[in-house]
Amino acid sequence: MKLQLSLHVLVTLMINLAVCTSLVLDNNQFLIYNKVYHKARLTQWSAGFTNVGTFEHALYEDQLWTLEPHPYQKGCYYIVNEIHSQYRIADASHTFIVYNGAYYDDQLFRFVPSGYNDGFFYIYSCFYT
Repeated sequence: MKLQLSLHVLVTLMINLAVCTSLVLDNNQFLIYNKVYHKARLTQWSAGFTNVGTFEHALYEDQLWTLEPHPYQKGCYYIVNEIHSQYRIADASHTFIVYNGAYYDDQLFRFVPSGYNDGFFYIYSCFYT
């Protein structure tokens, strides 16, 4: 299935908002890109904590991520895989994984403009400072 690209989100902590004037994150879906390797999209290959990485070729549904807002931590989101919808991105003791167990604060992320007026946003952990 081909996906339309309207927003670039960077694995290494950034989002490129080339066309958007305002960003609505709540329950929207994004492709997450690596800024250094601009064609590499974050992908979850299958179930398992470490079955996540980047892929540079065809677009697949397992490269699509939904930002689910936390119910009371304003501005913090779970990043959930479209195909493996029980899995969320986590910063587990500073190790990048996907996790399908209980909801922990190390799975929450916030989005902050880079400050350079370049359309990029940093993705920060809401748990780790």
